[in-house]
Amino acid sequence: MKFIVQGGEEHASTGHSFVAESNYASALGRGATRVVSCNTTSVVRTLTALKRAGLLRRARGTLLRRATDPWESHEHGIMNTLVPEPEIPSHQGADAQTVDPELDVVTMAVKVPETLAHLHYWSVQMTREATKEEVLDAFRRSSRIALIRVADGLVALNAVKELMSDRGRPHDNLYEVALWADMLQVRGDEVFYAYDERGTRSRYNAHLNQGGGQGAYRRAWRRVWWRGHGASPGATRAPSAGSRRRGGRSHPETGSRRRSRARCSLRPTG
Repeated sequence: MKFIVQGGEEHASTGHSFVAESNYASALGRGATRVVSCNTTSVVRTLTALKRAGLLRRARGTLLRRATDPWESHEHGIMNTLVPEPEIPSHQGADAQTVDPELDVVTMAVKVPETLAHLHYWSVQMTREATKEEVLDAFRRSSRIALIRVADGLVALNAVKELMSDRGRPHDNLYEVALWADMLQVRGDEVFYAYDERGTRSRYNAHLNQGGGQGAYRRAWRRVWWRGHGASPGATRAPSAGSRRRGGRSHPETGSRRRSRARCSLRPTG
């Protein structure tokens, strides 16, 4: 492949838009591709999981978009307001269809005054009635969706960010879509869910897959899986190498080490 462009470019610039889990095979042998935005990537990841399980009919989503990237928040952004995208539908749904034209998806979006992450709310009509566990199983099969729980203290975007820091991930990165399992609800043939999304495209979406497709990504991250991927409910989480190096953070007044309130059972899987 000669070059890769980012999601800000038009689909026509390469004639191919890429999300590894959906259309890796169609990128092989091409001279160029376009890696879609992080929001669009998360849309494709979650809907592809439902599609592969034979559950997806159509999807409607509302995106709460962070005002700007964190490293640029001192330069521009918004404060004390919400800014809706001027058109309905917003561009993310149509962009997802450049990756998979079969998706029946419509999105709306609003910019919010924070820079931690994007928050998505989805209403999906399924092909049939299904149980909550069937839907969760569909999401579990994806290597790029992490099931998290409000009950584990992951009650907001900042809590998820802190967990990534405690795990020792560079820059508190979240490479997966962090979808709240205990928030998800099924009513007949409809499913409703929400997830935290931040920077899920990046180099891990494209470059790790150059040496073996999805398998390269799976091998890279199989060492750490989330509770929703099979860890026993009573399992404990060992401190990460990054956490051991940091030794925790001291409270500015008491000097005691701060421990994350968010609990997430993780286990190595090979």
